Amino acid sequence: MKARNPKQDGTPMKVAFWMLGLLPLLAPALRAQELVHNFGEERAATTVLNFLKIGVGARAEGMAQAFVGVADDASALYWNPAGISSLEGNHMALHHLEWPADIDYTWLGYTRELNPNLHVGLAYGQLATDEMAVTTEEHPDGDGRSFYFTDQFLQATGAFQLTNQFSCGVSVRYVREDIADVTMDGLLLDVGTHYRTGWKDLAVAVSLVNFGGQFTPEGSWTPAAADARARGYEDFSAPTIFRLGSSMHLLKIEDHSLLGAAQINHPVDNSESYDLGFEYDWRHATFLRAGWKFNGGQESWTAGAGLSFEHWGLGVRLDISYSEFGLLNNSRRLSTQFDW
Repeated sequence: MKARNPKQDGTPMKVAFWMLGLLPLLAPALRAQELVHNFGEERAATTVLNFLKIGVGARAEGMAQAFVGVADDASALYWNPAGISSLEGNHMALHHLEWPADIDYTWLGYTRELNPNLHVGLAYGQLATDEMAVTTEEHPDGDGRSFYFTDQFLQATGAFQLTNQFSCGVSVRYVREDIADVTMDGLLLDVGTHYRTGWKDLAVAVSLVNFGGQFTPEGSWTPAAADARARGYEDFSAPTIFRLGSSMHLLKIEDHSLLGAAQINHPVDNSESYDLGFEYDWRHATFLRAGWKFNGGQESWTAGAGLSFEHWGLGVRLDISYSEFGLLNNSRRLSTQFDW
């Protein structure tokens, strides 16, 4: 059940929330004037299970992943577990991503409204590569052996509508990685909140994702050398990310509306980045999207489109997005969502 937005009294409170909502929009300008230093790059490549940082959903990607403050469809299971508290009935989404280096990532999510104040969800994701040859110094083209690389997770989520304006959510995720005979698995936690300020439809949201303990690989890897022996492994951290986002409709005229969203991302293994995204909506049936990523490495701008219609009593939405990756191959996402 979608939450109502009752009026709030008190101009100072409105101004405070308005300033908070604009904070993600101001961050790129601050960095441009060197008021925010670019710390964090020295932490790059210090975490494992980095497939968990790959954004889910063509809609979110079309808006440059500035989606924590929006999170109003089944992909909220990834972006902000509190977001599913605004969904009525049942929602199922399937996302497929063509990642650089011929890597495919598939994500499936389902949410259900148990009552107006309690929503639950399940999600599953898998990143996989084709069969790869084992190469050595003596056999750079392969020594006749091969292996597979697979990352996957299974997630359960609960979200609670505590008031008409405030909701929170939590997810527990089991994650596993397989590389040849070496495996690594464990549990991670996501928490999120979503607050509707009461000033127009401005919303402010926070999420902390992939929070957990250290991961230690298990198994043995034996190279081709004659004096090979089993290798030991170090402990590694999960790719925890803190996100602060806001969203608001900038324009609503009859059949037309324009949604704006901004977001700050603080990962444990890199410097901060900033996302800015927009979605144009015509009659809740046709959508055009665009966004920009600041300090996002090779990623820069994104674009996308979507269609929404009913078929056999189901609400159906089809989305596609395109992301510019600079020196890497560009990325395309396809998403389908069903509502009933």
